[in-house]
Amino acid sequence: MCYAFIMKIYIKIEDKRVKISLKKEDKVLSQTEFEENNNLSGKLLFYLDLLIRKNKLKIQDIRQVKLISDMAKSYTTYRIAKSITSAFNWAVNCG
Repeated sequence: MCYAFIMKIYIKIEDKRVKISLKKEDKVLSQTEFEENNNLSGKLLFYLDLLIRKNKLKIQDIRQVKLISDMAKSYTTYRIAKSITSAFNWAVNCG
């Protein structure tokens, strides 16, 4: 599927809740939310994949993943989310 518009995923971590939103321009198309109980590494990739598949998209349809967090950058949860975000953005921009 080729889109003329920009699809982005936003990962928001706030008050131990993780919300993943799929946006087309400024419109939220789909989102999922779960509680973060020191298990982000086991859940984040699963929920990202679920969101993409649920909307019948491919990884290449997403142009950017953004992280928004109220956590300090020294927390492991933040670093896991940042690593996944950075790796995803690198892969879609190099592929």
